[in-house]
Amino acid sequence: MKISTRGEGRTARVETKLGIKAVAQAIPNYIMSCYKIPVGCCKDIEGMLAKFWWGTDERQRKVHWLSWKNLGKNKNTGGMGFRGFEEFNQALLGKQCWRIIQNQNSAKRVIEMGSRWTIGKGQHVKIWKDCWLPNNAGFKVCSPINVLEADACVSQLIDSNTRSWNRNLISQTFSPFEAQQILNIPLSWRLPNDKLIWHWEKDGNFSVRSAHHMIKETDNLNIPEASSSNNQEIWEAVWKIKAPPSVKNFLWRLAKDILPTRGRLKRKGLSLDTICPLCFEVEENRDHLFMRCRLVQQTWFCSSLGIHVPSQRSLQDWLVEWLSNKNILASKLFRITLWKIWQGRNLLVFQNTPFDPRFIASAAAYFTFEFNGAENSEIVVVPTSHSIDPWCPPPPGMSKLNVDAGCFNDGFMGCGMVIRDNLGRVLFAATMLEKRQVSSTLAEALALRWCLQWILTTNQNGHFIIETDSEVVVKCLQSAIFFIRRCKNAVAHCLVGIAKQFGSRSWVGYVPEPADAAVCMDLLSLN
Repeated sequence: MKISTRGEGRTARVETKLGIKAVAQAIPNYIMSCYKIPVGCCKDIEGMLAKFWWGTDERQRKVHWLSWKNLGKNKNTGGMGFRGFEEFNQALLGKQCWRIIQNQNSAKRVIEMGSRWTIGKGQHVKIWKDCWLPNNAGFKVCSPINVLEADACVSQLIDSNTRSWNRNLISQTFSPFEAQQILNIPLSWRLPNDKLIWHWEKDGNFSVRSAHHMIKETDNLNIPEASSSNNQEIWEAVWKIKAPPSVKNFLWRLAKDILPTRGRLKRKGLSLDTICPLCFEVEENRDHLFMRCRLVQQTWFCSSLGIHVPSQRSLQDWLVEWLSNKNILASKLFRITLWKIWQGRNLLVFQNTPFDPRFIASAAAYFTFEFNGAENSEIVVVPTSHSIDPWCPPPPGMSKLNVDAGCFNDGFMGCGMVIRDNLGRVLFAATMLEKRQVSSTLAEALALRWCLQWILTTNQNGHFIIETDSEVVVKCLQSAIFFIRRCKNAVAHCLVGIAKQFGSRSWVGYVPEPADAAVCMDLLSLN
């Protein structure tokens, strides 16, 4: 593999990133999916890519501010998302192992790390020996063996008559935390066979992407690192900002404290004067350059933000505060100002251009205004007759059932359903409140099952059109359940909130407040 020297200029690092991800890391994919590449070979390739990323060539050697292992971390944890060749090789081989395990043959390490059982009958899953708890580390039960035997199966925890969990037995056998986890697992009425799934994908199928991330995250747990550099809030804000790639890259390097300030360069072994080139008072480090320097403080005060730099806070804490600021435009201006301060410092050091706080502040404001204007110019609002999308009544002779669900912060799940005729009149409404901690998607699926169970148990003979605002559930079921937008499901959505107040209730011929207001709005839209 031959890696040519990178370009020069502001866009060089962005082009380098694209070259590494789209070309250099993609070339050996086929070989790595078939063979275990020697570790030494992987290290050599990563070494060449690291030199390419940091700009090292035959003429000069540049400082490597971060190791390739740290660059390979996920962007949300402070890395650049580059693949580790050894780990990616394992993930690709894991895909082959997944095909093996689907044929009931032996599995490999990566499959064992990321697979678990979903419970149907529970006859083939051992409580203390198999992986089946979705939220536990390793998916295994940690509670000591109690009440039941060591080889007991999950089926012994299921009441075959009610086809639900045996709550009393579970509370006696497991710790309160694990008991609640088990009760949160939904059981099918059909009690199908147990199934081995890949935990890290919604559809339960193995993917190289999720396997690679799993291996990397597992390895990163053993690497000691300062808590500030692992602040996920920072990394999400850095990469989600709508700004040029050069600004994102600058913010990432600033948050990781790998900008080549004079203090950092000295710690890397370079012999140079470490005094701040702006104020000539103290050593130039990250906090001083962007917060403590007199000229920089004037820049912040001259900016449209009018900031008085806090004296008792670190730059890392200040970054967290501003990157998470709900005023999007102010947050964007803050980030651009940081970038312009760094540009102004470099112009002074390398081109002897004076650092003017007022010019830096105005340049940041102008750049933010120009970029924000170009970004918004692409958004064109076209008014149509579909701007208001009301609830649609069913055809005569049929009823429409709308259902919704929600998860509350106290660990409860609420559901609401309403049945109306072709004139929009309420025939029946109900709410259900249950102590269950599940994802929003699973809550929507359980709410739909609750409605179907009500139809079966009450022997409803009418024809129903069933609608939900969960597109994921509708696509998974691939049945006669229809997806609608939230604006068409307002009554059922209101009933979810009512469930938190009233619990499990039902109403015939009407709905309680405030859901009645949503019913009136739907009736008005029909006229």
